[in-house]
Amino acid sequence: MDVVDLGGKPEDGDASKDGRIIGAIASDEGTSFFKMRGNAALVGAEKEKFLKWIAAMRAGTGSESPAMPQVAAPTSNKPEIKWDVPPDWSPGPASAMRYASFAAPNDNVDISVVTFPGDGGDDLGNINRWRQQLGLPPADANASNIVPLKTNETTFSTIDIAGANTRTVAAWTRKGGRAWFFKLTGPSNGVEKEKANFVKFVQSVRF
Repeated sequence: MDVVDLGGKPEDGDASKDGRIIGAIASDEGTSFFKMRGNAALVGAEKEKFLKWIAAMRAGTGSESPAMPQVAAPTSNKPEIKWDVPPDWSPGPASAMRYASFAAPNDNVDISVVTFPGDGGDDLGNINRWRQQLGLPPADANASNIVPLKTNETTFSTIDIAGANTRTVAAWTRKGGRAWFFKLTGPSNGVEKEKANFVKFVQSVRF
């Protein structure tokens, strides 16, 4: 069986729903094709189960009408955390892929909170996905520029990535068997204006 693992998303794609494809080609009695596609971190978390499922189908030990393993939305069994929201932020539109969203008055910036079970993928892979979204080339491990941000309950990793016209400030931590990602994204000037509020928001998080 040949397995292909591809990262990246279409130019008009949504990173919360796209970003990674795992494909497999099995040549037994004829040729069978298998594919799993979705959010990069979620697909990574389900990769082992996906490959085991394919192996079971090839061995004839799966169900007669096998169902594709489903990648659960990160908000399933929604865990509870608390934070202090800046007074001029407003709740953003609901999304099955986000724990929470906020909008700020500065130049259409977007604030997102996403959580996944497990470790949520490796740091460099996540950073390079964010860089790709800003039209930047991948960084190597020595140039990722991760800065720690200590709070009363945990230590976040943070990074500030600037593209030609857009910018992302991200903070993430792993707590209680889950990965938590906080992102501020938008036009560079708007992100600069809102960065201090974003940092205070992250520092206020209580698990």
